[in-house]
Amino acid sequence: MLRHYAKVALRQLLRHRRYAGIMIGGLALSMAAYLLITDYVRFETTFDRIHPAGERIYRVESQFFKGGQLTDDWATSSNGYGSAMQAAFPELEATTRISWRNSARTVRYEQTKFRENHVCYADSNFFTFFAFPVRKGDPRTFLKAPNTIVISEAAARRYFRSADPIGRYLDIRTTGQTLRCQVTGVFADLPPNATMQFDMLMSWTTQAERLRNFWYQHETYTFVRLRPGASPRTVEAKFPALSETYKTQEALRDYTWAVQLVPLHDLHLNPAKGNEVEVKGNRRAVQWLWAMSFVILIIGWANYMNLSTARALDRAREVGIRKAVGSANRWLLLQFLFEALLVNGLALALAVGLKGLFRGLMTSFLQMETRLETRWVGDWDLTTAGLQGLL
Repeated sequence: MLRHYAKVALRQLLRHRRYAGIMIGGLALSMAAYLLITDYVRFETTFDRIHPAGERIYRVESQFFKGGQLTDDWATSSNGYGSAMQAAFPELEATTRISWRNSARTVRYEQTKFRENHVCYADSNFFTFFAFPVRKGDPRTFLKAPNTIVISEAAARRYFRSADPIGRYLDIRTTGQTLRCQVTGVFADLPPNATMQFDMLMSWTTQAERLRNFWYQHETYTFVRLRPGASPRTVEAKFPALSETYKTQEALRDYTWAVQLVPLHDLHLNPAKGNEVEVKGNRRAVQWLWAMSFVILIIGWANYMNLSTARALDRAREVGIRKAVGSANRWLLLQFLFEALLVNGLALALAVGLKGLFRGLMTSFLQMETRLETRWVGDWDLTTAGLQGLL
């Protein structure tokens, strides 16, 4: 029976090629637009979803009030926030820090030298707090000692080519000094939907001791993981009292120091704040695009139904003949449903092809590659071929 329905449907499409082309083409364009837009929306809404217990991870953002009025609102915190909060607040399960201060540095290995955008200091537990995949080394220990560094797979290829980087030394040029750091680990190239982008991390103890817990330098991202059931509002309420202990200088002494705990999963689409290093998405734009994709798909189906209705009179004779020879209503219904499924199936197949054809153009048009400050390699390359790993 299905074979008969397929023959009849194909004959109808071949007999009315222009009509079939308009109907299938219109459906395919709307489906392709829907697929492209929803893939982009999915990309924008899945930032930082790889980390276990990510729903309990928050970034500590600094706020300063004077006379009850908010004067400063920064995405960063000082080096001292994390250690002080961990010691004072039982609501915190763990904390970790990454410092972006002067992170653009020149890195040299023998005769190979590059200017790296982000060579940051990070706590020794950074790779156990977050779930960034590690390729070589022990994430529990490889950032513990001073003058140690972990690098991405891309950086390992860039400096060492096929040689094993573990145990080799890189010269890191910082402000006023050069640090000689031993490579103790290699992590996987970060996915493009990670908010933080870096190729190298130095151990927290590599920086000067006086800066490791310094409260008057707000250029660090501090992340906390709350214990199950703990409320971020409780931690926020406790912080101003804690800060009074650490106001050891005249600067900002007459301000109320506060923090805002922002969920990790919300960081990418939240409005940009001061001191943020990454390029942010736009939550409202993403929501509008999501709604538009459904509208486009509905318009495509409405156009298909209008064309089908317009041809209903042309097929009335066919229906009459079939009824005259004894065809039941349910078989006629099944035949037309099969034809509709065939048309939609052909349109979907064409839409998938169009999606593959236009995904690079969409990526270029939206300038998504400019949102990343480092050039990606391998399966996550966004600079030339668009979202190959996601589309």
